Amino acid sequence: MTKKIWIVALLAIIVSASVSGLRAQESKKERPKIDKELKKALKLLGKYNKPTSKMEMIWHDEFNDNELDLSKWDTITRGPSDWNRYMSYDPSLISFEDGNVVLEGRKTPVGSSDTSKYITGGIWTKNSFSFLYGRIDIRAKLGEAKGAWPAFWLLPDVEARVWPDDGEIDIMEHLNYDGFVYQTVHSAYTVKHNIKNNPKHGGTGKIDRNDYNVYSIVWSDKVIVWLINDVPTFYYPRLYTEQAIEKRQWPFDNPYFILFSPQLGGPNTWVGEIYNNDLPVKMWIAWLRVSNVFCSTWISNITSLILCIIYSYTKAN
Repeated sequence: MTKKIWIVALLAIIVSASVSGLRAQESKKERPKIDKELKKALKLLGKYNKPTSKMEMIWHDEFNDNELDLSKWDTITRGPSDWNRYMSYDPSLISFEDGNVVLEGRKTPVGSSDTSKYITGGIWTKNSFSFLYGRIDIRAKLGEAKGAWPAFWLLPDVEARVWPDDGEIDIMEHLNYDGFVYQTVHSAYTVKHNIKNNPKHGGTGKIDRNDYNVYSIVWSDKVIVWLINDVPTFYYPRLYTEQAIEKRQWPFDNPYFILFSPQLGGPNTWVGEIYNNDLPVKMWIAWLRVSNVFCSTWISNITSLILCIIYSYTKAN
């Protein structure tokens, strides 16, 4: 009797192991193929490349209140750059629809006191919320138009900010009717010194043009990884060479604030001419989530640790 029990138990273990092996193989087949170097970046980030219970969400906005949280958000001001030349305070450019904040770009209405040919409604968290290291996820649907240039991005929250020296992290930029988005960093290293391929400073990721996508970055003091719908698509590592340090390849150790900008192009711009018949154009943002995981895990430098704690807990309030 005892021998039979042992045989049954052994068979059960063999069957269980076989089933587990098959499941593992099926799971492996389902996983997207990831570039070898990107795997290294994900390994560097470890288990924190996915939002888990071990990540502390320091701020989120579900946009369900039909009004902006003015303790965090403000309207982007107009400026001389291609991305902000049409920004407007017109409240009709920012609306709410089915749990989304909707940002719009359009021709300036006839009779308006605004002399700009086009107006767009962007929002940012400048002077209200910024974060240092962690993960940001944005679920959004992008309207399309010839000359449309919606973007989610980060700029440093520092005194007397200098571009590009202090850095810029573009979570996503979409042009016209493209089936992909651009994911990029800018710095003195990539712009002033024109070193754009050591390491590569930008990539692209495919999107579903007709539906919502989740745009994310995971950011530590060693690497930034971009994801679309939780699939890694690009990464930018920190270099420790003499040239990289001297030419400021990694200015990404300051807290950054968030920008949502429904930009429009025009003559001599990256996105190109605007086709008036495609306007107005909108972007729908369902939610934003910011989590912090690197305070106790990645930062060995005590100064960075103190900064991380300060900005994770006080800037969020």
